[in-house]
Amino acid sequence: MSNKKKKDSLVSIDDVKVIWRIIARNWYIPLVFGGLSYLVGYFYTYKLTNIYKVSTQIMLNSNEQYYSQSLISEAFCSRKG
Repeated sequence: MSNKKKKDSLVSIDDVKVIWRIIARNWYIPLVFGGLSYLVGYFYTYKLTNIYKVSTQIMLNSNEQYYSQSLISEAFCSRKG
């Protein structure tokens, strides 16, 4: 019964040993690819042009008070959306 139980298991001890041996022999490959990916990403973002967002707002003076939601800004916002 123990033999049947071993055969029914999805992964055997020998499979795990083989995978561990492959990882132990080739540990430098993920390290090298990780380092190269970092350098490529750093260089790409270094050479990227900066993009800035600019906005303007017209404030109208009415009776010595400024209204941020004036007719001009309301018309502009309603046309945008």
